[in-house]
Amino acid sequence: MASDYTQLARLNAQTLVDLIGEDMDTITRFQRDFVTQAEASCKLFLSAYSNTAYAELKEHAHFLKTSARAIGAERCSEYLAELEDAALSCNRQDCRSVLINIAREIKALNALINHGE
Repeated sequence: MASDYTQLARLNAQTLVDLIGEDMDTITRFQRDFVTQAEASCKLFLSAYSNTAYAELKEHAHFLKTSARAIGAERCSEYLAELEDAALSCNRQDCRSVLINIAREIKALNALINHGE
């Protein structure tokens, strides 16, 4: 299930510009809010995964995927779609693999958005 999304943008800045215009303060706030939301969601993912609560895991992944797409976090949104599919299939190993990728991607987004790395 480990897909390669390197051809996708980690953060497509044009996505929010297309949605709200060139209000950079608002764009920055939305991006930072997403990172905060994503970090909180990771805790929910781990709890659901630990409890083999696949329906809950899918629900949390879907919710965050919508936010990821809205801010242009293309890679992250695709990993979240994979997590939804793995949770629907109740495939614990695939869920684990995708959760690792999501955690790495969120860490990279945090570095990019909050620290300019």
